[in-house]
Amino acid sequence: MLMLDNGGEFLNSHLVQYCAQHRLTFTRSRPYWKNDQAHVEQKNWSVVRKIIGYDRYESSEALAQLNRVYEVLRLWTNHWQPVMKLIGKQRVGAKLRKRYDVARTPYQRLRESRDLTLPRRQRLTAEHARLAPLALKQQLDTAVMQLERLRSRPALIEPRSAAV
Repeated sequence: MLMLDNGGEFLNSHLVQYCAQHRLTFTRSRPYWKNDQAHVEQKNWSVVRKIIGYDRYESSEALAQLNRVYEVLRLWTNHWQPVMKLIGKQRVGAKLRKRYDVARTPYQRLRESRDLTLPRRQRLTAEHARLAPLALKQQLDTAVMQLERLRSRPALIEPRSAAV
């Protein structure tokens, strides 16, 4: 099953064909979980839109570069960007008080998980050990700059000359 947000930019003929070949079905959100969309959009903004922006990319070269950006972004976000996780809400009169866990990276949270098998834990630890945060951030910045050069711009409209 493949869950997409409601943005049409994600649903195109290539994706539909790929999903048909791999027998994947589409769903917009889980039944009876109407707030799924908000969580998808929140991550689109806080991770993807902050880095990529809202520009349009159409060439195959841009797609290849976008994939490079996403690979580095995945490593940067999961290994080096701490997130505060909501652990509780309490209503006090008209106010809602939220309590958050200590900020940790997704890598740290996964390492603490009991669901992680030993081979996966070892692979994850090895991946983390080979990553240098400064070098990774520089790779991300360089990849984004290269991507920005490939954005599609609308054709400039020539001003009409005044009729004499």
